[in-house]
Parts: sequence; structure tokens; C-alpha cells
Amino acid sequence: LSLAVAAAIAGVTAVTPAVADPTAPATGGETVQVALTLTGSSAPALAFARSKGLHVDLVTRHTVLLSGPATQAADAFGARLHRVAARWNPAGVARYLAPAAVPTVPAELGGAVSAVMGLDNRPVFDHHIVPNGYTGGDLGTAYAANGLSGAGAGITVATVQFDGWFPGDATTYADAAGITIGTNQITTVQLPHSNVVPDGTGGDQEVALDVEALLATAPQAAQRVYIAPNSSAGALAVYSQVADDVAAGRVQVVSTSWGACEANTSAALMSQLATPINRIVATGGTVFAASGDSGAYDCARPLVPDGRLAVDFPASLPSVVGVGGTSLTGSSSTSFAETGWGPAPTTTSRTTFAGMGSGGGTSAVFARPAYQSSVIASGSGRAVPDVSALGDAKTGFGAYASSAGGWHSFGGTSFGAPMWAGQLASALSTGGLSSGIGDIHAALYAAPGAFRDITSGANGFFSAGAGYDQVTGLGSPQWTTLFTALGLRMPVITPVDAGGTVSSPSGEPVVATVTSPVAGTVSFWPRTLPVAPALTTALSQAMRIAGPGAPLTLSFTLLPSLLPAGALPSEVRVFHNGNAVPACSTGAGECLVSSSQAADGLHFTISGAGSGDWVFAAYRVVRLAGADRMGTAIAVSVAAFAPGSAPVAVLSRSDHYADALAGAPLAAAKKGPLLLTGSAALATADAAELTRAVVPGGIVYLLGGPGALSPAVADQVTALGFTVVRLAGIDRFATATAIASALNPTGPILLTTGMSFPDALAAGAAAAHTGGAVLLTAGDKPASATRAFLGEHPTATLYAVGGPAARAYPQAIALVGSDRYATAVSVAKRFFPGARGAGLASGVSFPDALAAGPVLGAMGVPLLLTGTTALAPGTSGYLTAAKPLTVHMFGGMGALNAGVTAAVWSTFG
Repeated sequence: LSLAVAAAIAGVTAVTPAVADPTAPATGGETVQVALTLTGSSAPALAFARSKGLHVDLVTRHTVLLSGPATQAADAFGARLHRVAARWNPAGVARYLAPAAVPTVPAELGGAVSAVMGLDNRPVFDHHIVPNGYTGGDLGTAYAANGLSGAGAGITVATVQFDGWFPGDATTYADAAGITIGTNQITTVQLPHSNVVPDGTGGDQEVALDVEALLATAPQAAQRVYIAPNSSAGALAVYSQVADDVAAGRVQVVSTSWGACEANTSAALMSQLATPINRIVATGGTVFAASGDSGAYDCARPLVPDGRLAVDFPASLPSVVGVGGTSLTGSSSTSFAETGWGPAPTTTSRTTFAGMGSGGGTSAVFARPAYQSSVIASGSGRAVPDVSALGDAKTGFGAYASSAGGWHSFGGTSFGAPMWAGQLASALSTGGLSSGIGDIHAALYAAPGAFRDITSGANGFFSAGAGYDQVTGLGSPQWTTLFTALGLRMPVITPVDAGGTVSSPSGEPVVATVTSPVAGTVSFWPRTLPVAPALTTALSQAMRIAGPGAPLTLSFTLLPSLLPAGALPSEVRVFHNGNAVPACSTGAGECLVSSSQAADGLHFTISGAGSGDWVFAAYRVVRLAGADRMGTAIAVSVAAFAPGSAPVAVLSRSDHYADALAGAPLAAAKKGPLLLTGSAALATADAAELTRAVVPGGIVYLLGGPGALSPAVADQVTALGFTVVRLAGIDRFATATAIASALNPTGPILLTTGMSFPDALAAGAAAAHTGGAVLLTAGDKPASATRAFLGEHPTATLYAVGGPAARAYPQAIALVGSDRYATAVSVAKRFFPGARGAGLASGVSFPDALAAGPVLGAMGVPLLLTGTTALAPGTSGYLTAAKPLTVHMFGGMGALNAGVTAAVWSTFG
């Protein structure tokens, strides 16, 4: 690429806010936008808009964007508007509108809308572009990215913009660089009231730079250029739209070169924008943001000095990869070197602008995330940037912008962000992915050797040095190493004969075997960090397979260690290109022939298959239920135990189930199911499940004496070929101690009342998890059998679960909530810190939870309780905070109805 290098245009180095909206009238009659953050359905917000005569501009999953004349919109939200200057130039002309106070949610929208953003047409974000330059090939050499042969094919990168642009700029660049732009490869997504024609502030040059940086680094990637009004409502709307598109699989990587000084941005706006940006990452998108071009003084501008140390938002958001800037020297024929970009350290810029440089420092808003726990940096907040790349325009990237007079060498951290995005897109396609990998921070910080460590240079306050620093972060990428650090792999390509079978490399957590109808080659790409299909939690490895032709027959073997927290083996499903593979009984062309669990792992066979991405996942919310309490216990056993895999089973009566309360830790310790049956005879379904689940000749523990489970039950179990061991006492309290004696617990003793049952349900899962035992009190009085057992175990740690037990044993550690639901939450917090799964059962219809305790406890998952028709407040709060990967609901619709299910989903956000 031959560049005609022109002189830098000074006006591009900083935005002049006073001309950001040259058409704004001074009468107050201009249109303003309002963004509403939804808590559920959009219907109430739409009805409100109609009643107030406001126009609905956009509806996303979590946001509604409205607009209308300023006075009318202000009246609708009970606000008073006044004229103000630009956010970052308070001494400027008062030509914009803003509310006198933060808008509040109208009473009519209470419960339907959580926040109102807008009524404010001041620009929010500044673009970080500094206009002579390097080619895409130069950058590939500098950052060891020439081996990324995928070129971004199959990946879509979104750029978030706040000004219009001239698409012909990209065509001019591509023609000069020898890049072919495909039909519809670059799509402009215009949000309501955004600028089609550039507004004259130089923002169009930012758009052109981002698009051309992506063409240089990922020439075959699709691009979606999102253009929104530069306002708080516009910002919330555009990030919400991008979040929806990422969740729908339309976008995998996101880059923004627009940001605002964190210290000058409202906490409300940052909080509201954090939600959709975090959703982008949670659903598989990776977000890069420029860290700013004012060095450590992000609020400062050439004409507006500001001596506060500050960082740029959204680069300071922990879910975002903040990209700093470097000065790059060298050439493809020699060698490249980098220093931190910016001026030498100074103590203040109150009277003089410190100069352009890599944004970096410490967030005053966001706490330091776990992935930075080993980072040495000033303060205790999130450190910025994470990584860096070329930013100095003196040796910048050669790009074309017609409004800048043509070819220039552009720089600024706004080049580094799309460069990183493009190189990641090329890496994903090289690794055979057509989906994103979400948050990459942990992988970046775990692989310091994947970066060029930049040890010199400064940004006006901080200096670059060995290891992480607040000028260049970890450094600039070296993709030969970073590729594998991100869990990406080059394909293994194996020839196959017609009708032949080949396998992926052994020793992997997932091994695939392919039988092909025609000769050719089969390519295998193991995939870590796969994106979960909608409503599921994915296993930690998946695979992309490309065969010579369909219909292929595929067999997979998965190590059980891949299971996500709280998921049971039988719940794993196979997804091909995002769609669940149906059972062959449905008559589908591509279908699941078989799935099974064995000692070496999980096995799946699919016929009629084609090439593509294969992901294994468990649904986030799973209901285990039968026609009655006995059926539910059997359903739990079937889900948790493969045929003949259980050495024992525990059997208790189904009508009066006090004995089963203490049986949960026994079943967990002995690694078998807990089943319920009739008192007089063994239920036919229980006999079938014992025969299926328990190894021939295994032990079946009967809980309670002949009055609880009759001799006929014991005889029927014996007739099935099992050994019967009865654990019983003269009453429920003595039976519990008999169970505890058989357990010989090594963990704590959990005391709970034997007169009512909900407290014991949560205690059973906790005892199963800790190797403890459950003993019963006679309400708020000690039971003699329990007192005797504790006398024989004087060193045991005691916990009293629930008020009655706490009154019976005041010396025990009390776990007592305001009600049974809050008590279960207290148990979960005490014994299951950081649990990534949860169980949920009715606190009214108790038996459904009995069989759940041993299974949940063995997996390290707590059991929570709730009402039949609504999620208990304490339980809802726990789920919202814990964000479990999986939730098991125990019992049918009579125990936990559809309202509870909907409430559980709502806690995921």
C-alpha cells in the first residue's frame, strides 16, 4: 500500500463540543430521546408512550427508546429542562438541553421500568483518534499475526459509533490495499435520530479508521457499523441493540473507540451501560475499548486542562478489554520495537495540557477484578489498560478519510481497539470458530509470555516497566503464543476412505470419531470456552468438525469432569450449530442414536450429521419430577445414577418421612440414591429403580423399624438379590442417631427440629456436602437419643438449623432466618460459598426435596426452598447474587408452578 502522507490535521486531535450539534435550535423545541431500562415485558412502556404522545424509536430485549419534542417528553417524566454547555467544556455556550435533576421512573411504570436515561442531548463520548503509516502486513509482522490465516471469515465484528461516515472511504482504502470487500460485508446499522451525514466534528474519520483497521487485520470478517446519537439515551440504546445481536449470534467481537472521562460521567449512566455491555460478554462477545488519548489525565483536553488522574469509560469496565497505545518503530525488513506512548511524567496538568498519550490509571468506580489480583498497580480499583498496540500517529496506521483530505497516518488508542478486534476475529476463524469466546481477561493475564513487554515510555504520570504497567498494560500481542493461550488450536486434518472411520487426537476431554460416506479429509478443531446455546450452560470444551460430505456418523466421548457445576450426566445435550440434536425417534434426518454414561465418560452417537460446531450443554433450569413423591425420588435417581452404578440405595417410607430427613448424608456418603416407598409393601416402580441403579448384590439401607417399613418390604428387597441393612431406633430421634452411627461422621452435626420438616431439608444437603450428620430435636427441647449421641461425640462442631433447634441447643452455631426460606439461604451461604449451582424445592410440600439432598450435597450445591406459586424473597435474592450456572427444581407443577419457573429465569438477568 503506497500512502500519500499529508500533514496532520490539528482539528482531528480533539473534539470541539460546541459544534457537535450545529442544527440544535435555541427555542427548546428540539427532539430529545429517553431510554427506559425494562425489568420484564415492554408492554407497559409502550402503553405509556402512547398515552404521552411519544414516539417509539427502538425496542430491544431490555430497553425501549422513546423520542418527542423536548417540552412534551419532559412533561411525561415530570422533569424540568434547562440549557447547559457541553459535558467536558462547562464554560462553553449553553446550547444543549439537560434535565435539572436525574429523571425518575413515573409511577405508571413502577415495577416495569428500573431506570430512565435521557432528556439530555449533550454529547456523551469523545472519539480517540490522532491523525502518517504502517500497512496491515506491517502490523501482522509486528504482532506475529501473519499466521492467522482465517482472515476473520465467518466472524462478525461490531463497531460502536456516534457519528455518520462516508462508506466510500473504506472502498478507497480497500482498492489501494488490494482487499476485496464482499457484497454486504460491511453493514451500517443506523439507530433512530443518529447522523446519516457526518456532523463535522471529525467523528467520521473515527468510523473510517475503525472500518479500515478491521479490513487490514481481518479482511474477510463481516462488519456491522452501529451509529447512534451521541447522548445518554443513544448510548444505552446502541449497546442494548448490540447485546441483542450478540445473543442472537449475529456478532462475535465488539470494538469501540469512543469513550468518556470516568470522573465526568454520571454513575447512573455508567451503571446502565454496564448492564448491556456485560450481557455482550456473558453471551459470547469480546469487547475492546480505547483507553483514551490524554494519558493519565483523561479528563484533560488541549484547551481544557484538568489535573485529576482519571481513566476512560467504558475501557475501565472490568468486562471490557481496555486497549492502550504505544510508539511503534521498525519495519518488516528489520525489526519492530515499542515504547509507551505519551509525555514524560508530570505532577499536574491544571495549567498546561500534559499531551497526547496512552490512557491509563486506576478506576475510581469499578473494583479491581479477580483477573488482576496479582497486578501491582496504584490504588485498589480496576487498573487500565489491559493491553496495548500502536497509538502514536507519528508512526501510525495509514488510512483514508475524505474529510481529512485523503490519506493520513492515524493513531490514538482508537486504532489499537479495532486492531485487537480484527486480529482476534482472524484468530477465531483460524481456530475454526464461527462463534465468540466471551471474556478473555483471565486467559490474557495468565499468559504474560504472549505479549511484548514494553518497559519504557510514559503517559504523563505513570511509567512503563517490566510486567504489567498502567501505560501499556500487559503489552502488545504476539499471536504465535497468544493464539494457544486463548484456547484456540490449529485443526488436526486426517485423511479418510469412503466408509472409513477416523478419530480426533486421544487424551482430550472430548474425543470424536467420524465415519464418512465418501473419501476425503476430516478436520478437528477442539474448542475451549464454547458459547452456550440459549438457556444452557456449556461444557468447557466443544469441537468443530469439517468432513468431506454428509451424512456423517459421529461418536463423542466426554470426560465427566467437563460437567458444569450442578449438572447431572443425564442432562447433557448435544447441539449442532446452535440447535439441539433430536432423538432419532422423531424422524429427523440428523438425530441422536444413543446417549449413555459409563466409567470412562459420557457417550453420544449421531447419524445423518454434517460439518459444523458441536457443543455439549446442560439446560440452566431443569425440573425433576414424578407423578408423586415416590416418582420424584425415582426421577432424581434416574438423572443421577447410570445403570448399575450405585453400590447402595437408601429406602424410607413415603407417608411419614421423618426418617428420611437424616438419610440424606447417608445416601451421599454411600454414593447411592434415596428412594421413598409405601410402608406395607415395596412399590413396583421402586423395585424397578433399585434393579436398574444398584449393582447386583448391593446394599439397601432401610430407615426405621418394622412400623415404618414392614418386614414385607425387607423380604421384597431381599428377593431382588440385595442385602438389607435396617437402621432404626425406637422413634424418629433414635433412628436419626442410628443413621449417624452408621455414618461415623467426620464433619459437623447439624441439629434441626424433628417436629416439622423444612429446616431439615436444607440441612440434609449441607451434611451430605460436609461429611456430617443430621440429628433431630424435639422442637425447642433436646431429644434424649440426640443428647446421648452428642455426649459420645463431645468434639463435634454443632450447627442449629432453624429457631427451634437453636433454642434447644444455644451452644450450637445458629443458622436461623426470618422464615424457613431465609434459614435455607443461611445454610447455603455458610456451607456452599461460591456454589455455581442450586437446587429448589417447595417449602410447603416437603417430600420432593428429600431425594434431592444427597445428590445436591455430593455435587457441592445447596438446596433452597420457596413457595408453591412465587419465589420467596430471600431465595430470589440469593439466586440473583449467586448467578448459578444451573438450577434444579424438584417436584411437579403442583409443588412449584410456572410462576416460580419464570421467577427463577428472571434472576439470571
